Amino acid sequence: STCGTPPRYVEGRQRTADYLGQVQCLNRMLLATVTRLIRDSDVPPVILLQGDHGSSMLRFWAAPSPERVPAGAAWERFGAFGAYYLPDGAAAALGDSVTVVNVLGHVLRHYFDADLAREPDEWHLSIESAPYHFVRVDPAWLAGGRPAQPLERAETRR
Repeated sequence: STCGTPPRYVEGRQRTADYLGQVQCLNRMLLATVTRLIRDSDVPPVILLQGDHGSSMLRFWAAPSPERVPAGAAWERFGAFGAYYLPDGAAAALGDSVTVVNVLGHVLRHYFDADLAREPDEWHLSIESAPYHFVRVDPAWLAGGRPAQPLERAETRR
């Protein structure tokens, strides 16, 4: 089954309802696919379901600059979905938290002995009006332990 495409640029309760409908439909499709892969595979499969960022329900993008994004909106934006099926003990090495940048490297090192360095677990934020203006964000700020201050401006990467 397909989820369909909700109308673009809706606001308010309809936007939330459309988003939730898409999530529920996608959850059903993913569950069926993952169940089939695990059930029908002769060799236990490696399955990575990874988002690149959280939603924008708290409108992080409306801030005038990355330095002015509220901590709650930044935290929600960094909330990337990640679900992994990693047989043969690979999941234990990930620990309780891992940044998106290190998931694939971990999998390649574990299953294929790839010679890849682990990247620093740093978080960077930009907004749509300045997509290449990144600031490195202090996790303590996101957790509410510090005033709203990003650490530094990161290099522009394209």
